[in-house]
Amino acid sequence: MSLEDKHELYQEHLRRPHTHYSELANWAKITFNLSTTTAKSTVCNAIKHNHTKSQRVDAKARTMDRNVALPQVEAKIVEWVLRCEELGVCITGELIRKQATTIAIELAIPETQRIKFAKGWLYKFQRKHDFRSMIQHGEAASVPPEQVQEGHKKVLHETSGYNSSDIYNVGGQRPPEI
Repeated sequence: MSLEDKHELYQEHLRRPHTHYSELANWAKITFNLSTTTAKSTVCNAIKHNHTKSQRVDAKARTMDRNVALPQVEAKIVEWVLRCEELGVCITGELIRKQATTIAIELAIPETQRIKFAKGWLYKFQRKHDFRSMIQHGEAASVPPEQVQEGHKKVLHETSGYNSSDIYNVGGQRPPEI
């Protein structure tokens, strides 16, 4: 049975709460066109676990929504990451993990109660808060294009008295002709 079928079975159970599991199993066989009758234990589990997010068909994600071990630390880390993004500061996963440890120390959380901010924790933290890694492309976008053009014209003006074969930039290549 699919999760959708189990959810529908649960809805049928709500409509007829005094129905025996064997009758619900027969109903499921007919309704979902199953080749065999569903076991009573499957019916029982479908009804018993329908309320959990991981079993619900109408839930978007099939992940467990676990309690956070150190919610105050996590809240501060989220705040810190968002602030870094806002300021355009590049941060790495390793830096997030170190900051988490620092925040736990600042909040005076005893070492026995601190979790290890391992790579698995980082992965789940990033997934939970939809933080993604982004590629940083050097300094190309750090200067307005108008300034680049103006600077390029100044360089061409300053070097206009030289033979073009004698002009090189720091990278060892001649500047392009305009």
